[in-house]
Amino acid sequence: MLLTLGSKAAAQSHPSFDGTWLLTGDGANTQRVTVVAASGDAAFRVGDMGSGWGATLTFTRRGERLVLEYPYFSAYDLQAPLHYEFALDGSEVVNEITIGPDLTRLRARAEWRGDTLVLTTRQPVPHDVAPAGVMAEVRRALSLESPDSLLIVTTRVGVAGAPTNVVRSIYARKR
Repeated sequence: MLLTLGSKAAAQSHPSFDGTWLLTGDGANTQRVTVVAASGDAAFRVGDMGSGWGATLTFTRRGERLVLEYPYFSAYDLQAPLHYEFALDGSEVVNEITIGPDLTRLRARAEWRGDTLVLTTRQPVPHDVAPAGVMAEVRRALSLESPDSLLIVTTRVGVAGAPTNVVRSIYARKR
């Protein structure tokens, strides 16, 4: 009986990421892509891919799942925000998103490492980049630096000869 109560208390001690978070610092400017029609596609802004999730993130805990939503499309596109779920018990969840003409299935797992939540997502690499069946893996480690500061360390594991890439992004809680 005491063991059960102890494990429940430990499970409840994990930090909560619930709320809306806004990207801060230099990353707030480098994740946006800008195209200037007069100069063609050469005007894409260069920067790291940050967390890969965007500048405004909203996390909600629903039972044993962490739900993430963020806007990807402009208001003129009339598209809902992207929606991902992560099972906090470590089981795999398949999130399906459609950007462009194709449906993409992202296989996701969540794992607590102390007070850090590591979200690992795998998806097929396009056939023109790597042989069929090769999966790309992205790990995002979420931790609170303070109650109002979320650190996301994103690791993109190298595929098809590309190097592994690690990027730190800091988000501030929206008040």
